[in-house]
Amino acid sequence: MTRVRWNGRSGGGRLLLVSALAFTDAVAQHTNVIEAVKRTGVLHVIYAATQRVEGVDFEIPQVTEWGRKTEALLKASGLEWTILRNSMYLDMLPLGFGKNVIDVGIRVPAGNGVAALASRRDLAEGAAAVLSGEGHESKIYTLGSSNAISMSDIAVAISEASSRQIDYRDAPVAEFISARVKEGFPEPAAAFFAAWFQAIGAGEFAEVTGDLERLIGRKPQSAQEFLSAVYRA
Repeated sequence: MTRVRWNGRSGGGRLLLVSALAFTDAVAQHTNVIEAVKRTGVLHVIYAATQRVEGVDFEIPQVTEWGRKTEALLKASGLEWTILRNSMYLDMLPLGFGKNVIDVGIRVPAGNGVAALASRRDLAEGAAAVLSGEGHESKIYTLGSSNAISMSDIAVAISEASSRQIDYRDAPVAEFISARVKEGFPEPAAAFFAAWFQAIGAGEFAEVTGDLERLIGRKPQSAQEFLSAVYRA
C-alpha cells in the first residue's frame, strides 16, 4: 500500500508520497495518488524514492523502475514537486545479514562496493524537514550518511560491538538466497533482499552529497553507531 502524509488543507499544503511496498502494483498506486492530489488542490508533492546512479544499467527489481516512472509522472503533473532519493536503510542490515552473522560472518553479494547508508529515523527526519520547510520546490535530494563504508568496514564495526571476530566474504547470490530461505524468508523476498546488496556492489549508494546532514542540521547516525547499538555484547 502506498503511504502518504499530508501537511496542509485542501487548496494548498504539501503531501509526502512514500513508495509503495514491493510485490504490489506500485506505479498504478503512485499514479492514483498523483491524480487524486491534482483533484484536491494540494500544490506540492514530496516523493520518497530510492537513490540511484543516472545512466547505469543496474536495477533493483520493483524499485528503480518504479522510481524513474513516478519521478517522470510528478514532473509532468503540473504540481510542485520535490524528490528524496533515499539510500538503503541501515535498518535492513541485521535482517539481511541473518540470525547467525556473529558465528558465520557477513555473507552477502555486495562485492567491494561502498555505501552511504542511513537510518530510517534520520531519513524520516529529512523528509519532515522538507515537508515543513520552504524553498524545496523542483529539487532532487540524495539522502544518505556523511560517509560511505564497505562491508569489510561493517564487519569491523560488528566485531568491535560484539567482542567477537567476524569477517566479510562476498557471497554468490544463490548462496545468499539459500541461507535466507533456511531462516524462513520466502524465496522471492530473499532474492529481493539480494538485489539491494548487489546494488551496493554496483555503487548505487556510494555518492555522499551532504544533503541529509544539511536538512536535519547535524550529522546523521553513522553505520558504526547504529551497529554498535544492535550488536553490542
